[in-house]
Formats: sequence, structure tokens, C-alpha cells
Amino acid sequence: MKFTATLIAVFTLTAALLPSASGGQAARSSSTQEKIEALKELRDSGVLSEQDYEAKVNALRSGSPAPSSTTAPFVWPGVRSVEADDPKFQMAAFTLAVPSNWMFAGEMGSSATGTCHEGNRGLKFTMQSPDGLYRILSLPGVEWVEQVTGMPRNARRLGCPYIEIVSAADFIANILLPQMQPGARIISVQGPGPTLRETMSKRYEIAMNIEQMMAQKTGNPVGRITLDGAQMRIQYQVDGKPVEEMIYADVRCNTKPFAMGGFFRSCGVPDAIQMVRAPQGQLDAFLAMREYDALLKSIQENPEWTERNDRQNQQNMDQAANNINRGNAMSQQLIAQGNAQAAARNAAAAQTYAVINRGAQQFNQNLIASGQRAIAQDQEHQARMDQEAHQYALYAGDKQENINPYNGQTVVTSNRYAQQWVSSDGQFAVGTQNGVNPNDYVGPGGPTFAPMTPKN
Repeated sequence: MKFTATLIAVFTLTAALLPSASGGQAARSSSTQEKIEALKELRDSGVLSEQDYEAKVNALRSGSPAPSSTTAPFVWPGVRSVEADDPKFQMAAFTLAVPSNWMFAGEMGSSATGTCHEGNRGLKFTMQSPDGLYRILSLPGVEWVEQVTGMPRNARRLGCPYIEIVSAADFIANILLPQMQPGARIISVQGPGPTLRETMSKRYEIAMNIEQMMAQKTGNPVGRITLDGAQMRIQYQVDGKPVEEMIYADVRCNTKPFAMGGFFRSCGVPDAIQMVRAPQGQLDAFLAMREYDALLKSIQENPEWTERNDRQNQQNMDQAANNINRGNAMSQQLIAQGNAQAAARNAAAAQTYAVINRGAQQFNQNLIASGQRAIAQDQEHQARMDQEAHQYALYAGDKQENINPYNGQTVVTSNRYAQQWVSSDGQFAVGTQNGVNPNDYVGPGGPTFAPMTPKN
């Protein structure tokens, strides 16, 4: 309702400020206060800054035309070359050309590190004009589980609840904005646009190639991949000055069937989330500048880093395929053992019925007692195999189970860290080394972290 009311106020004010062909000075004077009230509504809703509001009110009272914007058009200041390093490989990963007097910071990394939503590693950077009004930001993507069917256990029991989001617009509005710009107003939502569509097409080809390679290595079916992209325009203020920002993101979902029925659907933002900010009224002109397009095209990979990163990705994919194959082999072995044990139980039961039919009451009683002991031993053996299979699955995925000291629930984390911590609100699990305490890095009002005990 507020957004609709603001649009109505904008159209009303625009009509009121148009010159009249027949109205005299008295009519213009009588409507001045109405125009000022409309300007107040635009100021209070965030469409106008206080500076723009005062300028327009003064223009109305003096009878001179109101300025449309107090921000001068952007003039590109020249460029300088910068590097973005990869801390993992201790080398430069990318080079790019940024405006010469802008602040820049960038490196290879991931978003939501240490959580069940951590995405692929990617280039993350921010560059910002000296006044802070212009900014270009790029963030690596994140991942989540959208739905699982046909499984006795689900992601909620592992501390990773389902997130029912499959569209890019929903991701931006419900996940990204509450974290990055909680007070921003959504102005428009559009499709991905030519540049993002081309990028999505290339990502789809890469994802399908990986799916087919993994299917050949593991014998599993190829997943069904879907893509959705969006660009969203928002408005907010920086140091009291109105700005607008365009956000670009795409969501990829992969639906994989289970051999025993059901399916698993995971989604995520496969690559960079881009956010471009400019003073209100200047964003379209900034995005249309040849220098901005040249900046995006200047992002180049270091060939030495590319070779090393590709080699690491291939190793990771081979390891993942090996883990899947081991898991499949163990599942088949457990199924075969279960079938053999069921057949043995059926044979024992048939023998028991035959003895009962022959009237050997005492022998029947002894056999029943023996059968009960055998069943108890079988159940104990089955429980032991289930536990061993569960432990092996954790080992294959480099995972471990911990006890949440706040509620006693089980939390699954990476086993690559010596200490595991959980936040008091249960939202975050953190792994540390060498006695590092995450409470030392929590800001005022943030959650506290308690150490978790590994589950035997």
C-alpha cells in the first residue's frame, strides 16, 4: 500500500508541476501548499532527499523551475590496474581495471563460509567512489536444499532446513536484501537481460557437462537442471543522500532422483551476485557508459592461477565421484545382507511352523527360544552395521556429529577443524583451529558461541 501510495503521489506531483495553459497567478498560489504537501510525502517515503526537498520547495515559492537533481553526471576519472589474490593458492587470481580514484578490495573466496549454505569459491570485490555514492559489488553465490522426498531423514534434522526458493527474484527479495540492504525499497523487477542471459546459457552448458561426467563416473542418472535470472532495482539512502541500485542474480536448481524412489533438489546462486549503485537518477546513465562496459570486460584470469584452479577442481570432482561410488557399493552390500537375513528368518519361521504342525511341543518351545536369541543377535548385528554405515557416510563426506550444548540436538559439521562451536540462536556452526574463539569476533548484540562436544 505504501509503495502504491508513493507512486500515486509521484504522478500527482508531476501533473501539478506541469505549466497551465489557462490558470492565473491566484490558481498557482492556491495550489502551492498542496504541492509542498506532496513533496513532503515524497521526502518522508525516501524518494526525495532533504536537500532535494528544500530545493524544490524554494523553487515553488519563488516561482522558478525546480532542479531535477542535485547530483552532477558522473565523469570517469581514468583507470588503474588492480589484482585480486587467491589466499588458498597464495597468488594473483584476477586482474581488472578500476576507476583511478576509487577504493578497491577483492580476492577469491566464498559466501556463507562454514555453514550448510556455503557456495562455490568465486571472485568477490567491492569498488567505491570517494563520496560513497557510486559502488560496484560482486559476491560469490550460496547454496541450499529446496526439497527432498522419499528419504527417512531430512535436512532439518541435520541443522539445514529446507529453503523453498527456486526463483532469482525471490532469492534477492527474501535472502539478499534483508542481509545487505534491509531498509531498501524495491522499485522494479525484470528478467535477466541480454548479458545475464548469455552468462546463464554458458553456466548451463558447464553444469550439464559436469552432470554427464559425474553420471559416467558413478552410474547415477543425470540431474535435471533449471535456471532462473532476474535484475531488481532498489532505492535507499547513503549518508542521507538517495541512491538507486541494480542487483543481478540467477538461481540454478538440480533435481536428482534416488534409486529407491523420491528425489533430491538443491538450488543455489552458481556464480557472482552483482550490485551496481549510483545516485538517484544517474544509474541508467552510469550502466550505459562505455567505460563501465570496459570495466567488466577488463576482468581477466591469471593463466597460472586458472591452470592450478582447474587441476584442483578436477581432483575435487574425482574425489566426489569416488565418495559416491563407495556409498553406492556400501548401500548395495547392505541391501544384499538385509535380503539374505530376511530369507534366513523366513526359512527359520517355516521350520518353526512345521515343527508346531508335527506336535513337537517341547522342541517347538526350545526352537522359539533359540529363534528369539538369534533375532536379538541379528538385530544387534543390524544396528551395528547401520552405525558403521552411518559413520562411514560421515567419513566419506568429511563430516562429524556434535552435541549442541544449548538443546542437546545433533549438529553435523566439517571434521577438518579441531574445535566446533554453535551460536546461541542455533543459526550458525563454526569450526576453528589452534584455540581460536569465535566470540572474540562477534560484534555488540550478536549471538554467543559455545563449544560443541563430538558425538561418539
